[in-house]
Amino acid sequence: FSAGHPVSARRVQYLGRGPALSPAVECVTMPLVSSLPVPILIADGVDQSRAALQAQLARCGREIIAVASVADALAMLRKHDFALVLADVHLADGDGVGLAQHMQREPKAAAVPLIFLTASAPDAELTRRSYRSGAVDVLSKPVDALILEAKARVFIELQQQRQRLAVRGDELAQALRMNEIFAAVLSHD
Repeated sequence: FSAGHPVSARRVQYLGRGPALSPAVECVTMPLVSSLPVPILIADGVDQSRAALQAQLARCGREIIAVASVADALAMLRKHDFALVLADVHLADGDGVGLAQHMQREPKAAAVPLIFLTASAPDAELTRRSYRSGAVDVLSKPVDALILEAKARVFIELQQQRQRLAVRGDELAQALRMNEIFAAVLSHD
């Protein structure tokens, strides 16, 4: 990474009620590779926990959308492209495993990485259920700021690479169409 790369736009959208916590978090991050905005979805039914995660990641220049329920998370997943979903295993209207199952049935959400968060130490059964449902990790709360930021950074960079590849693919498809038109014009003459 070079210092010349801009960090993604900072935006925090909070859906729900509760106090905004400001835990002391030091961000030891590298600038993102691209300025393409890539949000993270936080789904947590506990206001203070959601606010703490949101503050932790927003402070590090991450774009965040935070919700309290499975229904709100699914609505946001249908509207936005996310780099990562951080979901508590217990949400206001269901659980994280249910959210993961819904995500697998949604074409737009099926490829979004999901990390489960739990207030208790994850036991072997919860861990197995989480991975079977499509989660890429299970973390205990409170989540260490350095670990959370490192994981978020990896998934954001992967999403940015997918975005750049899609743009490049569109450019190549356009160039191929222009080449075909040019070849048709030449063969006509």
